[in-house]
Amino acid sequence: MKKLKKVVAIAMFALSGCIGAMAHAETMNMPASAALMNGDYVNSNCVVADAYHGITAAEIPGICDFQFPVQVPAGRTIQQIEVVYGATNPAPLPFIETHLGTVDFSTGLSDTRFQWAGNLMPGGTFLTKRLMQQTKIGYPEAFVVQPNTMYQVFVHLESGAYATGLRITYQ
Repeated sequence: MKKLKKVVAIAMFALSGCIGAMAHAETMNMPASAALMNGDYVNSNCVVADAYHGITAAEIPGICDFQFPVQVPAGRTIQQIEVVYGATNPAPLPFIETHLGTVDFSTGLSDTRFQWAGNLMPGGTFLTKRLMQQTKIGYPEAFVVQPNTMYQVFVHLESGAYATGLRITYQ
């Protein structure tokens, strides 16, 4: 009986630590206005229609590329990156592709992680896509922000797709 009480006490202590850790997570909401434009500025098909829809790729043959600089301090753990996106009502073939890009300044190496692409978007709705795995009990793809490393979320839009912003959850 004493052994069972001890096991239960240890399990409750561990669980309380887990719940406490989750309670201290912070969320950074980044609107599309925080993004930096990429590519050919003269022939860009990026449109900023309004604050709600953020940056939209003009309809056919609209292509728009930009990135969000991730401003989470070194040593913190990024648990989840979510993209808020959608498509304009008359968009015939909207498309979005996004990924996290990193550059390690000390080695000069770059990397691409959490790549996702989609084109099934009902017009006029806001959707959210988690770029990283998430389970009921945690964030298996969470990572610690490294010093001397730049993190950016790259977004590629086509034909009426829009990106409203990002939501980053970190501890």
